[in-house]
Amino acid sequence: QKGSSGAKQEFTVIHDMPQWDLFPDKNIAIGRDIDASYTANRTDFKGFHFPGGDGSGSLWGLGHEIKGVTIKGKYQEIVGFIPYLDKAEVRDLKITNFHITGDNDSTIAAGGVTGHTGSSVKITNVHTTGTIKNAYQAGGIIGVIEKGTKIYDSSAKVDIDSSVDGSNSGGIVGSVFGFNDTSYIINSSASGRIYIDKNNNTPSNGAGGLVGAGNNLKIRQSYSDVNLLASEAVGGLVGIGSKIEIQDSYATGKVVSKIIGTGSTYAGGLIGMVFNFPDTAIIKNSFATGEVRAEVRPQWTVNYAGGLIGNYNRGLLSLGGKQNIKIINSYFNKETTGQSKAIGENDYQGGGKTTAEMKQKSTYQGWDFNNVWKAPTASSYPDLLQKEITAPQPITPPTPQPNPQPNPQPNPQPN
Repeated sequence: QKGSSGAKQEFTVIHDMPQWDLFPDKNIAIGRDIDASYTANRTDFKGFHFPGGDGSGSLWGLGHEIKGVTIKGKYQEIVGFIPYLDKAEVRDLKITNFHITGDNDSTIAAGGVTGHTGSSVKITNVHTTGTIKNAYQAGGIIGVIEKGTKIYDSSAKVDIDSSVDGSNSGGIVGSVFGFNDTSYIINSSASGRIYIDKNNNTPSNGAGGLVGAGNNLKIRQSYSDVNLLASEAVGGLVGIGSKIEIQDSYATGKVVSKIIGTGSTYAGGLIGMVFNFPDTAIIKNSFATGEVRAEVRPQWTVNYAGGLIGNYNRGLLSLGGKQNIKIINSYFNKETTGQSKAIGENDYQGGGKTTAEMKQKSTYQGWDFNNVWKAPTASSYPDLLQKEITAPQPITPPTPQPNPQPNPQPNPQPN
């Protein structure tokens, strides 16, 4: 069959996870729903690997489900269903009821699909549900993106808890490093909760409904309903980052940045803090409705909260940095967010609307209500036309042979 590059690929179909090791192949297809709960009894299990150890390969789920993967990470380990991906593709797969627990001194990266991606990784129509505890970089789909990775038509429902100092956690991705390569999240969503130190004594770095910390990142037609409680930079979509573009997206979850003791807090309806060169963010045709709050106890240091952005790092101006934050036709509910300003550390007042105004089509100037958005009603906010993100019906491949090498029929590439 043809992969996303158009080149012909042949696949090994597996029907149980132990067959992954028995029939090593760079191209794996999942032939039926698989119960992987046996991994809970394996303390040495760190995930499955493509042969060669370089992370390259293709995994096609054919709409099937793998449930119950359990991983116990140790200090400085990278863990996930596939710990490392590079020049790889994962598509049409459900990974449900996964559980990843890190070491108390922090597992370095953990994700429901993969802990770490290198370059040229594409994830399409992949859906995860599960929990992650005590990982330095944690995401419902990917722990850390090192270079350009593309995520399409995917979702994560994840609960993340951590007491690791300086951690980054996101509903889909923990951290995006891509300084020279842009990563994309398109038509994807996250729900659940992220709690970084429930006692608010440990400073995190970034916590976001989709991405904890991001650099060189574009988000399109995506949303988050993740409830967030963390310290330092917390955002409805992105916790902290730069070179961020958000378009046709929204956040509805609660955003709370709170710390007891020394530290600063920044909370934003969409982005917690814009930081680092070139210190840019563009928000277009997007909105936020969840409660936004930034607290420090005792109250003697800085805390900023905004309906769209909590804070931007003005200190970089003295180093030659140029602020380039653009907010275009984007709005926040000033009643439900509890905020009056779009940017916490700024006098910019635009974008704040009442609940009644947020439910009027005339509020949303320049929005595409034919192809992208469903218009608001008297009882609802605007919604994305492609919001219903679900995996396809499973495809049944041919009956397996002792060492099968069939060509499974893939699902059509989602639009």
